[in-house]
Amino acid sequence: MGTSYWRSKSGHEVNFLPGHKTAIEVKASSKISRNDFKGLKYLKEQGVFENLIMVSQDSVSTCTDNILTLPWEEFLFDLWKDKSV
Repeated sequence: MGTSYWRSKSGHEVNFLPGHKTAIEVKASSKISRNDFKGLKYLKEQGVFENLIMVSQDSVSTCTDNILTLPWEEFLFDLWKDKSV
């Protein structure tokens, strides 16, 4: 199961699709806008992915329209918390 990038013919895109249930979009900005969610919202409408995650430099975790928004530090902590590096 690899990680892939997705782009629709209409220009929607999402950075990572690790597996068949999760879509992850990463933004470098410290303040994400409504426009940044286009790709994840498009995938949500398709009903294929169960976990939709936006990672950014924003400092607040939120969940809106079933899209989880995480600061990058929290995302990485959660990703590696059960791993020994």
